[in-house]
Amino acid sequence: MNDEYLEAFLAESMEHVDRLEEGCLTLEREGPRPDLLADMFRAAHTLKGMSATMGFSHLAQLTHRAEDLLGSLREQPGTIRERHVEVLLLAVDRMRARLQSIAAAAREPDAPDDDVLAALAEVLQSEEAAADVGETGAGALGGLASLARQAAAEGKVLCELRIRLVPDCVMPGVRLAMVYQTLKQMAALVAARPEEEAVMAGRVEATEAVAAVIVAQGEIDQVRHAVLDVTDVAACEVSTLRPPAEEKVGTSHQEPQGPGRDAAPSGAKGARSSSDLRREPTLRVSARKVDLLINTLSDLVITKTRLATLVSSSDDPALREAVERLDRLTSEIQDGLMELRMVPVEAVFHRYPRMMRDLERRLQREFDFVMTGLDTEMDRVVLEEMGEVVVHLLRNAADHGLEPPEVRESCGKPRRGTIRLSAYASGGHVYIEVADDGRGIDRRRVLDSAVEKGLITPEEGAEMPDESVYALLFRPGFSTAERVSDISGRGVGLDAVRDKVEALGGRIRVESAAGVGTTFIIELPLTLAILPALLVACCGQVFAIPTANVEEVRRMTEDDVRHVQDRPVLPDAAGIVPIVDLAERLGLEARRDGYPRTAVVCRDGRRRLALVVDHVLDELEIVNKPLGRYLQGVKEFAGATILGDGRVSLILDVRSIANTA
Repeated sequence: MNDEYLEAFLAESMEHVDRLEEGCLTLEREGPRPDLLADMFRAAHTLKGMSATMGFSHLAQLTHRAEDLLGSLREQPGTIRERHVEVLLLAVDRMRARLQSIAAAAREPDAPDDDVLAALAEVLQSEEAAADVGETGAGALGGLASLARQAAAEGKVLCELRIRLVPDCVMPGVRLAMVYQTLKQMAALVAARPEEEAVMAGRVEATEAVAAVIVAQGEIDQVRHAVLDVTDVAACEVSTLRPPAEEKVGTSHQEPQGPGRDAAPSGAKGARSSSDLRREPTLRVSARKVDLLINTLSDLVITKTRLATLVSSSDDPALREAVERLDRLTSEIQDGLMELRMVPVEAVFHRYPRMMRDLERRLQREFDFVMTGLDTEMDRVVLEEMGEVVVHLLRNAADHGLEPPEVRESCGKPRRGTIRLSAYASGGHVYIEVADDGRGIDRRRVLDSAVEKGLITPEEGAEMPDESVYALLFRPGFSTAERVSDISGRGVGLDAVRDKVEALGGRIRVESAAGVGTTFIIELPLTLAILPALLVACCGQVFAIPTANVEEVRRMTEDDVRHVQDRPVLPDAAGIVPIVDLAERLGLEARRDGYPRTAVVCRDGRRRLALVVDHVLDELEIVNKPLGRYLQGVKEFAGATILGDGRVSLILDVRSIANTA
């Protein structure tokens, strides 16, 4: 199979699967709309055709059955229930799994999808049964439209009741007979599926039924509650059917369900609406091709810098003008390629609403999931690396941040909580925030756990500010969870979160208030490919320090230096800063004497250190190139770059140096 065709197929197919999943969540949250159902139907139809064309028969069959169900729901949007969304999401999961298998092996797995196909067939049959109610009514009294007009003429309404018995009902036929008898006592039963005659004759063992009744407007609730009072009835959903002239303003009557019945659907707020599901036309370019162009650009930048160095001593004005124009054009190309590398956070965030929906049901929590800043752009590499970090923080918020609904009510808070995922750019950085309005971090509980683990003494804990207390949560193996689950609470999470964030040149902090909630704030660089850096000289070699880590450059005299436990430190208004002689740290030469010295004060998160260098050379943008597999164990350096004169300059890893300072 042609790899290029397969790559294009997988990319477009994943988009259609994402559209289907987003549509399901919107359908569950906002209810059926013609444009939403039409968009979902088109996505399934297109995916079916593409799969068949590529020869992936199992995927084509699966999408065909999903398309059949969506087509039926388009014709009868008023019949959509939670079980339809559940089955469609089940099909979407299987579609995504098949596409991932195809991407890994370049072929479709042979295992069939009998379980998902059976689930789709079951709900599709229920839709056909609902349609049969209309056909039954049409044969008896001239159709539902006529019945609706007849009811309106009598000052009554035509209602459709969808009844479901408990799954383990022992005598479903008897229970349905009791339901039909109850309906006939309180209203006019004009149509039913299963048919009334078959139910009363004992020939039916179904656990679901659809009935049409004519009832007085003010007695709808009474009829519904009477049905719910019948033994083993789990749910009774009522929809009011209007005459054709009133269909545009027809209403649906649906009471909240109690325990054991269908829960009201909830989902993620801030997700794209159905109108946003139609993506703008795009030119698909693989990330590999963009990376190749960026590598070529980095060589061009290096060559340009080298040429500018050579021309600086020339008196030829035309040559100088040509180099200046080359510099402008290179900068424009660089900006354009960086924009290609930048992607909106929505590219990763779009998968979180489904995850949070499933967590809400699994944890028996009630919350709204809100996403903002989806159009915020950041480096694709950074964004992909942050995907699992955000997953952990969201799970932590749902599992430990929010209280159970009953606890929230007892505290005077709304039963439904809120978990918010936000992204925004500011000052050359991108910020990602995960916030909840839950119980907040219990300071005393954190300190007790830290003392028990021997991390601090009780006396130290009593004097620690909140920021330092919250920092304990990022210690390896630290956890205050009372139980260990497969969602969170195993003590292996927040330290990994911090390590990942700091490895990307970012930082993370926590804000919390008891009874109000907790917010994790992550600060990240916009891009890792080309970054501004400070060039410093040390023992004849040139090193680069990312300016994101540089706080200040200062001349350090002997009077400025103090000693703590025989180690030199530099006091300032913010505290004391450990002094690290870069030459000694890198083994270039022994400790040097003599003042004044040049010190570059660097910051890594809350830690600071003063790097002693010979002098500062320049500040410019550099191309960050990885060291390669054989040098990955060298902790002092984060990468390398090539300078304008052709020399290689190593990029210092301030975090690694700070760990030993």
